[in-house]
Amino acid sequence: MNKFLVVLLLPILSVFAQVSQPRVEPTGNLYYDVKQIQLSENTLSFQMNNDTKEKRSVLLAGALSLVVPGAGQAYNENYWAAGVYALIEAGVIYMAIKYNNDGDTKESDFEKFAETHWSAKAYAQYLYSTTPTSFKQNPVNNDGSVNWDVLNDAELKITGFSHQLAPFGDQQYYEMIGKYNQFRSGWDAFYLPGDDYHSEGPLKIAVNYMGMRKDANDAYDISSKFVIAIYLNHVVSTVHAIWETVKFNKSLDINSNVKVKTVGSVSDYETNLNFRYSF
Repeated sequence: MNKFLVVLLLPILSVFAQVSQPRVEPTGNLYYDVKQIQLSENTLSFQMNNDTKEKRSVLLAGALSLVVPGAGQAYNENYWAAGVYALIEAGVIYMAIKYNNDGDTKESDFEKFAETHWSAKAYAQYLYSTTPTSFKQNPVNNDGSVNWDVLNDAELKITGFSHQLAPFGDQQYYEMIGKYNQFRSGWDAFYLPGDDYHSEGPLKIAVNYMGMRKDANDAYDISSKFVIAIYLNHVVSTVHAIWETVKFNKSLDINSNVKVKTVGSVSDYETNLNFRYSF
């Protein structure tokens, strides 16, 4: 704003120059009169620029915000924006960790539920008792453990079965036992009065179990979204810091002058105004 005031004041300065200039009256002496004209030719110059301020590093500002959102803004002395980016960063990190921990807790809960209410041994024994011809041997070992190879081989031969039970503890293991009806016989509720392998629809206990798994997966999904928000905060802060630095480094120069020439009682004014706008 101050720079443009100079432009607006130029006419006033011109008038001031006109009033302050002494009149030159011709004397008839050519040498003397020419000398007086030369002496009466004055120039009033004004210059304003902001090139004296130290330029800031665009690369440094961007790198700072890329590593720590808000750091580039602090470098540019925009502490309000720096605080906003820092608060966003802290908030989304907190929420990402919170929902990830919630997912871990819920995952542990449904795994413990499955280990309490679903048995690979019961599942294998039931299949062996109902479809013995599908097995080359008893899938349950003498020590009570399950021979997974024998079980998986039989599952391929049983009509209507579409899956082989994944190894114990795998993510697919915990999904299969609740999602597919062929694994109904592993649930303890399958053997309660009123439940039967050939009845339609999944067991209620399996439905409840799948609800527990969904809650865990939902928590992990929300955590993932907050992780994405962390990356976005870094990117936005970086772009903003670069833009702020470029804006700060812009330079606007105003160079102006008023030249006053007086011959006798007549004054002539010549005004020059130059602008330079650079990045």
